Amino acid sequence: MNRTSRFFAVAQREVVERIRGKAWRLSTLILALFGVGSMVIPNLIHTTSKPTKIAVVGSNSYKNDLIRTARALKVVVDVSTAPSTAQGRAQVESKKVNVAVIVGANAATTIELSQLNVTSQAVIVESMDSFMRAQRLIDQGLNQQQVMSDMSPVRITNVLISKKHQINRDLRIATIISSVILYTILGTYGFVIASGVAQEKTSRTAEVLLSTVRPGELLFGKIAGIGFLGLVQVVVGVLAAVIANKVTHYAKIPHSVWSLFPEIILWFILGYGLYSFAYALAGTLVGRQEDIQVATLPISIPMVIGYLLSFSLS
Repeated sequence: MNRTSRFFAVAQREVVERIRGKAWRLSTLILALFGVGSMVIPNLIHTTSKPTKIAVVGSNSYKNDLIRTARALKVVVDVSTAPSTAQGRAQVESKKVNVAVIVGANAATTIELSQLNVTSQAVIVESMDSFMRAQRLIDQGLNQQQVMSDMSPVRITNVLISKKHQINRDLRIATIISSVILYTILGTYGFVIASGVAQEKTSRTAEVLLSTVRPGELLFGKIAGIGFLGLVQVVVGVLAAVIANKVTHYAKIPHSVWSLFPEIILWFILGYGLYSFAYALAGTLVGRQEDIQVATLPISIPMVIGYLLSFSLS
């Protein structure tokens, strides 16, 4: 058996042993469920805003102005009429409507059971202001159709010259999520390597293996096998989230974010290559399994610093 065959044999041993264990399968399932839940749960709890129910008393013309203003401001309202102030108040008290608007000759009164939200208040104030000004112009003898045409809301179209700001925002969010994933996976599998090395050392399994393979082949094979399992979990979690998003259509993922996926894989390989050897070294230094956390603490500190810096730099 040549060197390459021995290397793959060690890596295969690590993969098979850990796949057979319940811990890896359970953690992979949890990671996949986390990816699905991150898309499905927000979609389930997301509720559309309920329309503000408004009863208008005293003017059908104002009702039309109110609906037109709400449509211009993109506020959902359900407008009805009440024949009298008393009936409008009764509808508010019975919670059939949220507010009753009593339209007078030169002023208006609102009857509310509880204070309206800011957007609904803005719709009522804006529509009432334009309605009263239009009525004054009509009272002065101006043509009603011309006044209503001149008082109609002005349509404003937004033209976005550059999408750079939005793209940068999307990339920052994707970078933060990637940092959390990489930090979790690297820390978890680094500790797995340290535990595996320490366990084989204390149980003298390493002595048996070293009788058939060289130390370098054993080390590289162990790191490669465990790293492959970590990469599989990353891909499973991302694919689960993407598939769930395709089904629920919860989030629109920009094309610029997809460009980060190869970089995530690259940084996982580079980061894993650096920290895996450090964790393996820490595992060789302990005499008991209980000392692994103490031995790996100096390695965890720069990892935490890099993790925190990713938030400030992003």
